[in-house]
Amino acid sequence: MSTPLPSQYARDKLSTLLRAFRSGTGLTSAEAARRAGFSQSKLSKIENGALLPSYADGEALCRAYGATVEQRDEVLDLLKVLHDELESARVILRRGAHRKQQAYARVEAETIEYRDLQVAYVSGLLQTADYMRRMAGQVMSPADREKQVAARVARQHVLDDEAKRFTFTCCPTCTSTSGAGLRGRSSTPTPGSPQASSRS
Repeated sequence: MSTPLPSQYARDKLSTLLRAFRSGTGLTSAEAARRAGFSQSKLSKIENGALLPSYADGEALCRAYGATVEQRDEVLDLLKVLHDELESARVILRRGAHRKQQAYARVEAETIEYRDLQVAYVSGLLQTADYMRRMAGQVMSPADREKQVAARVARQHVLDDEAKRFTFTCCPTCTSTSGAGLRGRSSTPTPGSPQASSRS
């Protein structure tokens, strides 16, 4: 079992594209934001991946940069991927995030080999409860947040199954910014991977 990250790749690619478009025009961030009709701080957040632009924002930036039809379509395609994922997350929250964790647990219970690649966050099976709460933030009620944390912690019991093999690979930023978010595990570096932990 592996965990795809289409939304993370799409967000990174979108930010990279928009920065490249602006660089190609020679516009400063202040001038580009003015032409697009919003603040420089908003543009900075968009270019750094901290803020997901709306379709209207994407259109405005493409006009400001004189983007080709192909470039505009690429930006809008990436925005569709990201907004679809955001709406999916909202549906999960409305139905109860803990139920999604329970669904993951059922899949993991049937999995013999589990491989997880993370580029931004600590893998769910390795997160501490405090890290889970920080990740949930204020997007759900305290009661719902605790249900989700309990369900995610329960998932981690699968790590005790000696019949399974687990391989976790993450970029250094996952652990350097996670604080106490990573549960204690023995680690064995894997050639070609930024940081890996394996147990079989």
